[in-house]
This record gives sequence, structure tokens and C-alpha cells, in this order.
Amino acid sequence: MDDLRRLLRDVEVFAGELSVFEPLIAPDTPAELFTEWLLGALEAGVREPRAMTVSTAGADGNPTARTLIL
Repeated sequence: MDDLRRLLRDVEVFAGELSVFEPLIAPDTPAELFTEWLLGALEAGVREPRAMTVSTAGADGNPTARTLIL
């Protein structure tokens, strides 16, 4: 188990510089913002930039998440 833990901790994640989200200078529509993010991910060579997780919470407060491929 320690070998597996070590192996997983050595996997590179978020390589490169992470962008900062500034709501005050964000595009006017969600579609424009999404397009900027997607194009940025493609330019940065992000693997599977079209995969995303969408999470919601019901009236009872319990979360539900699902992975989508655009």
C-alpha cells in the first residue's frame, strides 16, 4: 500500500502555471467564459480538456456529481 501511495503522490498534476479567475473582468456571458477556458486548456496541452465534473445539491443538501464529456 505504501508503494501505491508513493506512486500516486508522484503523479504530476496541474503542470504549469494555474490561471486566476477575476470575476470583475470576466466575459459577460458564461458561454464566452467557457470558450476562453477551453481554448486556454487546449493551448496549454491539458489532457482531456473536454472532461468536466458537474455537481449539484438537492433540497436536502446532499450533493450529486457526474463526469461529462463535452
